[in-house]
Amino acid sequence: MLMQLCTDSATARAHAEEAHALATECKAEYYRDWSAILVAFAAAWEQPDTTAITLLRDTITAFTATTARLRLPYYLSLLAGVCGKAGRPDDGLTVIEGALAVSGAQNERWWDAELYRLRGELLLVRNARDREPEAALLRAIEIARAQHAKSLELRAVTSLARLEALQGRADSRRQLAELCAWFEDDFVTPDIQAARSLLAQLA
Repeated sequence: MLMQLCTDSATARAHAEEAHALATECKAEYYRDWSAILVAFAAAWEQPDTTAITLLRDTITAFTATTARLRLPYYLSLLAGVCGKAGRPDDGLTVIEGALAVSGAQNERWWDAELYRLRGELLLVRNARDREPEAALLRAIEIARAQHAKSLELRAVTSLARLEALQGRADSRRQLAELCAWFEDDFVTPDIQAARSLLAQLA
C-alpha cells in the first residue's frame, strides 16, 4: 500500500504479489483478499482494459463478501482511478459516489480528500467546462488541509492548477508553490515531481 500511495507501481505490484502468495500459503483469508485487490489494481493500471477492470471489481467484491470493510473507500478509489484511465469517467464517478457513501456510513474519512480529487478529475474528463470539477477539487483541498494531509493537499492543488491552466488561469499557482516549498528538496515522489514540473510551466 505504501508503494502504491507513493505511485511506485512496479514496486507495489511486486510486494503485493509476494504478500498474496504468502497469505495464500498461510491460509490467511483476510490478507489474501486484501493483497489480491492490490495485485489486480497493479495489473489494471498497467493495462486498463475491460478484463482487468472486471477482475479488480471482482476482487473488491470478494473482499466485501467476507463482511470486511476496512479501507474499502481506498480500494474503491483504485477502481475509480482505473476507470478514468480507461476513458470510462461515468463508471468511475459511480464508483466514487459509492466510496463516499461507504466513507460516511463507516465514518472512515481518511481518504475523502482523494475521493473528491478523483471526482473532480473524472468530471473534468466528462465535461471540461462544467463548474463541478473545480468544486470537487476545492472540497478535496479543504478536507486535506483540515486533516493536515500535505501529500493529499499537494495532489488536489496540482489537479486544480492543471484545470485552471486549461482555462487560461493560474489562481492556484501560489498555493502550489508554497506546497512544493514545504517538501524537502531531496524528498522526491512522482506526485512532487509532477507538481514541480507544473509549477515550472506556470512560471
